[in-house]
Amino acid sequence: MMQTNKAEYTFSDAELKAIVRLFSKTTVPTGLEKLYQFATAYVYQHMTIAEAENLIVSH
Repeated sequence: MMQTNKAEYTFSDAELKAIVRLFSKTTVPTGLEKLYQFATAYVYQHMTIAEAENLIVSH
């Protein structure tokens, strides 16, 4: 049987917000599309509309 090595990491809310902020200002690198989709969905589900709007505007 072949084993697949997978790395696991738990992102903080601040890290997920930073990923969304960074990738909203530039092209998402190839291979990181699913990470960006996950981060965006997670962050927007856990924020008010005002917080989500400010996330893109700030920084």
